[in-house]
Amino acid sequence: MRALARLAWLYASRTPVQTAIVSVGVAVSLALLVTGRVLISRAEMSLTARAEAVPLVAGAPGSRFDLALALLYFRPTPIAPMTMGDVEDAATLGRGVVVPVHASLTAGGDPVVAVGYEFFEQRALAAAEGRFPIRLGEAVLGWDTARRSGLVVGDTFRTDRRELFDLSVASPIVLRVVGVLAHTGSVDDGAVFVDIQTAWLAEGILHAHAAAATLPDDQIQTRTERSVVVEPTSRTERDVSAAEQADVHMHADPRSLPVTGALVFPASDKDLTILQTRLNGDGRLQAVRPVALVRELFDVVFRLRPVLDGVTGLLAATSIAMIVLAAVLAARLRSEEFEALDHLGTPRSFVIGLVVAQTAINLLLGMLLAGLLVAGAAWSLDRWLGV
Repeated sequence: MRALARLAWLYASRTPVQTAIVSVGVAVSLALLVTGRVLISRAEMSLTARAEAVPLVAGAPGSRFDLALALLYFRPTPIAPMTMGDVEDAATLGRGVVVPVHASLTAGGDPVVAVGYEFFEQRALAAAEGRFPIRLGEAVLGWDTARRSGLVVGDTFRTDRRELFDLSVASPIVLRVVGVLAHTGSVDDGAVFVDIQTAWLAEGILHAHAAAATLPDDQIQTRTERSVVVEPTSRTERDVSAAEQADVHMHADPRSLPVTGALVFPASDKDLTILQTRLNGDGRLQAVRPVALVRELFDVVFRLRPVLDGVTGLLAATSIAMIVLAAVLAARLRSEEFEALDHLGTPRSFVIGLVVAQTAINLLLGMLLAGLLVAGAAWSLDRWLGV
């Protein structure tokens, strides 16, 4: 047996091109067979885990899936905003914690997510460095965002410009890094978290005017010993320091300010049912259970399982045929060698053993490579989903 294995390995090492071609063919065939099932299974597990972490999401009427994607995965989706007044009304029901979420900004391509402070408590997030944001213009980075950007506590960066040619859109604001979240292995690692009011500052709803002493005379309407009235078009500050925060103000009812939606953490299953019924009751809002959406999504996927099983069977048959063909062709290429062994009186069983051993080596190498391919595909899926 050792002699067979040694001779088969020596032949494989002396013919690397042939061995590589057969092994890659086996690997691709096996990877195609396994990858689909593995990816579907991992996607279901990942999506379900993320959905179970948030019992209920609420927002303006529209697509349920877009609402869930925006609030759970911070994906930019075309959904109508709800108001802060709606969030406060839901919170006054006293059935759980309602956390507003504003998720329409980005910085360096990463989502800038404005949340209420309760978000970190309900999601059991911890700061590996620094602290959570508590003032305007402060930000805490997700683990991956911090490593990718190279930013550390104390650094500053700007939000992305949303509209390049629309001058009516507020210009980017400066954010200060005050913390880095501990690694969670979820979509939170790739985000930037700020306070809700910081998002309104970025949208120009909240603002602080430049110091009157620095403004030119043509931007001042009237000036007295007690007050200065500036033009409505005077420059606003985009870097709100601690000293300037007292000057930040708005010209709107706080209850009318927009948020993307709300994450709802009911106190019990009973409260969950009551909250969902109340929020869906008058038609102004919709409240959906993310777990139910995930199940609905995979119900559709699994309806295609007979088709997938048929394709898998076809691939399996093709893989077996390819492996047999590779073994036969390899044996044909070695026909002169086998002839010489026959003239030397070598038993036919030994020759058959050589072919089997060579096929086994190709299969083993192909299985190892297929494992790497499947692992790479699963890793890519996890990175893409970020859950």
